[in-house]
Amino acid sequence: AVLQVQTARKSWEAAALTLDQQGRNGLLAKDVAARKRAAMLTAEALKLETDEPARAMEFASKALDLDAGLVPAAAVVARSHIASGSTRRAMKVLRAAWVSMPHPELADLIAHADASGTAEANFERVRDTVGPAADHIENAVALARSAIAARRYDVAREALSSHIAEQPQARVCAM
Repeated sequence: AVLQVQTARKSWEAAALTLDQQGRNGLLAKDVAARKRAAMLTAEALKLETDEPARAMEFASKALDLDAGLVPAAAVVARSHIASGSTRRAMKVLRAAWVSMPHPELADLIAHADASGTAEANFERVRDTVGPAADHIENAVALARSAIAARRYDVAREALSSHIAEQPQARVCAM
């Protein structure tokens, strides 16, 4: 009941502490409590991202420690690093998150991690992250989008070729 009130009021930090206590007391399985706590910390980070970026980074980093595949938390941390000019740190976070959970938002951040980069540099960064073999649909779409931006249409076509055979997704057809 306490957790429901805290989440209804969007008191994410308090809800995260409640989940931590429930996990320690055995009311929730520890892995379930950790995932839910990571989600609460991420919600708090998203809420603070524009007004208090340092605190947002702190909450998002804690969330990533609990769940490395939590895309919104990785995005907050990466955006914070990018804003401070630390592209290497951002890419380290993005690569780790991509391995756990490929996601379009991560692909976009990977492609645009260096604001001064050219379309070709962005393509190379995405290719280095997702790899040449785009067997997963998110890998293929990320590689194809960056290849199209760099006018490397042959690479885009090849990346998407295995995903257009049977019932391709609308986003694949749109490219």
